[in-house]
Amino acid sequence: KIVEPSMIAYLVVGFVLGLIGSKILCHAKQCLIHKKPEPVPEHLFDPLHSTDVWLIRHGQTDSNAGRIWQGQQDTPLNAEGRKQALALALRLAEEHKKNPFGLIVSSPLSRAVETANIVGDVLDLSVSTDSRLMEISLGRLEGAKIQRGIPKNWSPSVKMGETGESFQDVQTRMIAAVDEVAKKNPGGRVLIISHGAAIRTYLTSAFGLPLEKVGLFKLENCSISQLRPYQLHNKSNYRGVLFRFNDAAHLEGCAPHSEFSAPH
Repeated sequence: KIVEPSMIAYLVVGFVLGLIGSKILCHAKQCLIHKKPEPVPEHLFDPLHSTDVWLIRHGQTDSNAGRIWQGQQDTPLNAEGRKQALALALRLAEEHKKNPFGLIVSSPLSRAVETANIVGDVLDLSVSTDSRLMEISLGRLEGAKIQRGIPKNWSPSVKMGETGESFQDVQTRMIAAVDEVAKKNPGGRVLIISHGAAIRTYLTSAFGLPLEKVGLFKLENCSISQLRPYQLHNKSNYRGVLFRFNDAAHLEGCAPHSEFSAPH
């Protein structure tokens, strides 16, 4: 069968266009592979973002072990809690040798201060306190046995135990406290000793989650959560870069315990 000249011309043109198209596609793929990363926005280099913040929950208390609502009751560490705090301190000492911590800031409640002092003695750092780092006030729930999680009608704006604080209250003061420490110590490493619920309210804010998701975070006694906070555009759009979360590798042989979990 004789092929028309026009048909041959179509075939040649199609072949050439196919070659050109494949070359363009190949070049595009190479460009994507070797494309330079987008520059990091300048606002990520502000003093707040450069601070290495280590959020640490206090060691175990008898109330933790007995599943009792603690809140702002001033309960001391038990023997297990002091053991946990020493294990934490020895681990932080290794980090301190490589890149020194500049300061330790603690909640003024005994269980946090005692944890901080054990760490401070090993690292040869003094401890300051900030009441904004205290645990949530649980009102009438404090001292009661934990039968189950937070009530079904819970919301971040509801005051705990009728006379206590709301999770929103705690988040507001935690953000203010951690922000202040970060801004005053640009480029530094800071240790902040606080409490389970208080730290979790901060983490939900740092990662842009609604406060209703605070129960997604579980923190063991003397666990480490390390991040670098920064702000995007406005104070309500708060973010952070997470390096470790609920890290309790140093507690092998100790008894980890999570005090309570808010609803998801």
